[in-house]
Amino acid sequence: MEKIKTITLSACAFLALAIISSCSSAHVPYKEARNYFFSNKAVAPDNPKIVSRSHFDHLFGMATTMGENGRPTDIDFTRQFVIAVVDSVTDINTELKPVSLVKGSSALTFTYERKLGAKMSWSMRPILLIVVDKKYDTEEINTIKLNPLTR
Repeated sequence: MEKIKTITLSACAFLALAIISSCSSAHVPYKEARNYFFSNKAVAPDNPKIVSRSHFDHLFGMATTMGENGRPTDIDFTRQFVIAVVDSVTDINTELKPVSLVKGSSALTFTYERKLGAKMSWSMRPILLIVVDKKYDTEEINTIKLNPLTR
């Protein structure tokens, strides 16, 4: 009986903590930037937040392709900033997908998923770029990777 009380109390405490943390955070809208590649001459940034065109252009190049959605996503650094995830060079087909962006009391937390596919005969450097309105800007940005080893 005592064990059931302890489990119930633990479950209630966990639920209360989840409710409190969800009340102090809000989902933030973003759009995924497409048709960019990471420059071979650049070093992956320590901070995922990019706030200027010059810094962005130093790290990324445009990968324009044919078709309706072939132009790189427009980014207006006077009104927006970018959160960039740059993965390691790999010969495994890797896709990075955004899951959520949440603003807490002092930081933005960006969660993304990493999906691994088949081995390839060439190497790639997977990137994920999201564009966020500056009204959601914070000093600290945390990134959380889901399913890091899934194939």
